[in-house]
Amino acid sequence: LTAGALPAGLSLAAATGVLSGTPMQPGTFPITIQALDAADAANAVSQAYVLTIAATPPAVSLTSPLHGATLVGPPVALAATATDADGTVTRVDFYANATVVGSAAAAPWSMTWDPVAPGTYRLTAVASDNDGLTTVSAAADVTVLAPVTIDTVALPQAQVAAPYAVTLVATGGTGVYGWTLTAGALPSGLSLAAATGVLSGTPMQPGTFPFTIQAQDAADAANAVSQAYVLTIAATPP
Repeated sequence: LTAGALPAGLSLAAATGVLSGTPMQPGTFPITIQALDAADAANAVSQAYVLTIAATPPAVSLTSPLHGATLVGPPVALAATATDADGTVTRVDFYANATVVGSAAAAPWSMTWDPVAPGTYRLTAVASDNDGLTTVSAAADVTVLAPVTIDTVALPQAQVAAPYAVTLVATGGTGVYGWTLTAGALPSGLSLAAATGVLSGTPMQPGTFPFTIQAQDAADAANAVSQAYVLTIAATPP
């Protein structure tokens, strides 16, 4: 080596001309190397080089949600870890089905995805560093479900000794629900079908009866909602 300096981590083998090692820093390095005939010192020549060492791209991993997860949203929390061995991570972008849904400009690399429609999504995180290099994380395929809601907000009036039947309606989740009475008591003669949400029977006494019914997604116990009702049962007309 007759001019310049080799980047840290590289060396030149004098006997073989092998330039090797593990470069420790990015940049552009001008150097001049001479080849000299071992039998004749006057028989020599030099060659100028410019060695470019690219920066190390960042590392990124999508940590939440995990691959295969079923989520209830909105909102949906997205999070990643990101590091850069020779610099700093400047931004992490989050993608759903190849469309950016948001970004984080500082650690912790996370965001809240809202709004988000129910559906199936392939999620990735893309980290960018101070050298302009980017890395895409491994993908996570997830399913987003809507929260369960009960659409039946009031019950029609019933009458003593007259058959009564109302089908409670829910939406969201997987579409299959379990129905339970969580507060109060049904009037004598009425019952709630756990699998269908049908409130039916023949009421045996007049009055006003408050109670609360819960609809729960059959595939996710946490995706549930309750609705308070007041059922009025009229007396038997003369």
